[in-house]
Amino acid sequence: MNPLHQILMALAGGVIAPFCFPPFSIWPLMVISLAALFKSVQGLSPRPAFYLGLTYGFVSFSISLRWFFEIFSLMAVVLYLILAFFIGLFCALIQCRTAPHHRSKYRLLFMAILWTGIEFYRCELFYLQFPWITPGTSIGPIWLTPLLGVYGATFLVAFGSAALIDFPNRKLTASVLIALIALMGLWRPGAVNLNPSQDRIIHMALIQSESSVFSTYLSLSKSIIHSNPDWIVWPEYAVPYDVRNHPEEMAKLHDLCDASDSILTLGTQTAVGNSENDWKNTALTLDHERILGEYYKARPVHFFNDGIQGKSFHCIETVHGKIGTPVCFDGDGSEVIRKIAENGAELFVVPIYDAEHWTELQHLQHAALFQIRASETGRWFACASSSGVTQLIDPNGKVISRFPMFQEGTLAGKVSLISEKTIYVKAGWIFPWITLALTCMFILSLTIQFIRAKRRPQVSAVSRH
Repeated sequence: MNPLHQILMALAGGVIAPFCFPPFSIWPLMVISLAALFKSVQGLSPRPAFYLGLTYGFVSFSISLRWFFEIFSLMAVVLYLILAFFIGLFCALIQCRTAPHHRSKYRLLFMAILWTGIEFYRCELFYLQFPWITPGTSIGPIWLTPLLGVYGATFLVAFGSAALIDFPNRKLTASVLIALIALMGLWRPGAVNLNPSQDRIIHMALIQSESSVFSTYLSLSKSIIHSNPDWIVWPEYAVPYDVRNHPEEMAKLHDLCDASDSILTLGTQTAVGNSENDWKNTALTLDHERILGEYYKARPVHFFNDGIQGKSFHCIETVHGKIGTPVCFDGDGSEVIRKIAENGAELFVVPIYDAEHWTELQHLQHAALFQIRASETGRWFACASSSGVTQLIDPNGKVISRFPMFQEGTLAGKVSLISEKTIYVKAGWIFPWITLALTCMFILSLTIQFIRAKRRPQVSAVSRH
């Protein structure tokens, strides 16, 4: 393949990738997109392979995450390049002459491991901790998600894409593609049906409003009292100050819980010092008598004044059971939600803030991540967002109901508490750590070989004298 064709193939793969995510969600294209990338770097040395991977990533991220410009303006270009760097790194590594990729016995497995390990680092451990727009998130919740999580799905896609470019036989290639589509698409769990005689059912009332005006949320909550909710949820930043320092408003919150005989979770703040930056982004849970618990956001959003990072992944003990109340960005990655589930959460109630001007595309992409978290943990999710997407998600990751975006109102529905933990919560979460460890071992091996190669000519020169 000549250089121009390789460049065009990398560009084509990058252009195809955005169609795999909301609002299109044509997930089978992800296999084709990655296969195009893998094919484009075949036969290249690490340096040009890196630049082709960087090109693919920049095109893919800049189209998929074009809403970045609404938030970061021209700084978005830098963020696209940072995200694309990791794809470039992958392409450079698989084209090293000493990589197992060049040994027929291991190359498919090696490519899938390396892609998954690098992606896991980029999404969960790297400073930005931005787990959007990945192969695993593109295909949504599948049968593998409650076993190995979203990174297990990523591994499957990467392995399949590598297999597609490895088989010269067209019939065999077509068979592999059909098998992948079957594994990722046809074998998906259906929606969960609640059984009133067996399930611990909770009636939810989710409030959607971006006003951040106390009286607005109070009025919307009172309008749904007739439906006898067990739980009312307000969005993140519904009360953008420490509501506990306002006795009159706290009294109204307790009165609301008393009148509706319900529990309330709302997004507020916890003041921890005198400075305007000394506060924690808080999900506060209370009933008609007292505060039941508070949870501090563990993953504040980068580049925003989003409070001091919380360090605990505890549940809130209530009369209904143990409830997890992560806040917004906590649910984007897998770690925070998994730890809360590990600590016994039987249901997740999530206050979210997604500003209307961040666009519908951002809202849809964000909402899809909570479907994956529900499938990983096998838990119901009740998400109350400022302007959308307010939704109820079942333990298989199926959206049961949604409230229209950019409208103000309430969403009522039923959820259930579940105590049994998924394989992913128990042990499956270790899988991406294994791929990362193997990736680090390979990079360390390359580094040692590079150092030895640099020193070898010097030793030879000395020996001649």
